[in-house]
Amino acid sequence: VLVKRSPHQSVGAVHAPHLQPEPVEWESPWERAFVHRALPCPAVVSVRHQPFTMTYIDQGGNERLHTPDYLVKLRSGSCLVVEIKTTKYLAPHREKFDCCAALLRQRGLWYYVITEKSLDKRIGAQLQVWRRYA
Repeated sequence: VLVKRSPHQSVGAVHAPHLQPEPVEWESPWERAFVHRALPCPAVVSVRHQPFTMTYIDQGGNERLHTPDYLVKLRSGSCLVVEIKTTKYLAPHREKFDCCAALLRQRGLWYYVITEKSLDKRIGAQLQVWRRYA
């Protein structure tokens, strides 16, 4: 499913009822590539889009909000909180990522920031074909 929300951004959802009952939304091609890799992974139980909003305090003492892109539940019982960002946006968000990682670690959650360097779109296209015939 593909929905055009604005001329500058495409959004959609991956529907894979044979892997999990609810669809997983994406807001960028890189998020879509991540979802196509995460859902069929044997270690993954579920993937949820924008699972919660957390509050953190920046270095200036200001309260900030952050909504991570995904919560991935694993068969081991662990959960991963995943943020998808292109490399050019890592530096401007470094403080937020560090603060959120520390807060989530206190709750027993792992926080990962994944860039386009880990998400080759060609592999995602191959996974889409696999998913279609699953």
